[in-house]
Amino acid sequence: MVDGIILAHPFNSSFDKVHYCTTDDEAAQVATGETMKHLRAESTDLQKTALAAEAGINVPEDGEDAVLATKTNITVYTSTFYIGLNISLKDGKTLPPSISSPY
Repeated sequence: MVDGIILAHPFNSSFDKVHYCTTDDEAAQVATGETMKHLRAESTDLQKTALAAEAGINVPEDGEDAVLATKTNITVYTSTFYIGLNISLKDGKTLPPSISSPY
């Protein structure tokens, strides 16, 4: 047990995104959790995406997506999970629930 942590509870669902990278370095940075503001990233349901890919279902590329497909060559799928913490300070007070940490 860690001093100061009263309760730790996981959020049941993940937050899934698809990131479109142009270099291996960008893909590696995204895969290790770095946020890159200049990359296009979309929220998605990775389970549905994986099932569609397994079934060979493709969404036709047209318009902006067709241009995107020619410019990008690496797709990185990420899932973010959150843990809620109730933290007690040395003086007996607790921190507000709005504190966030990326790891």
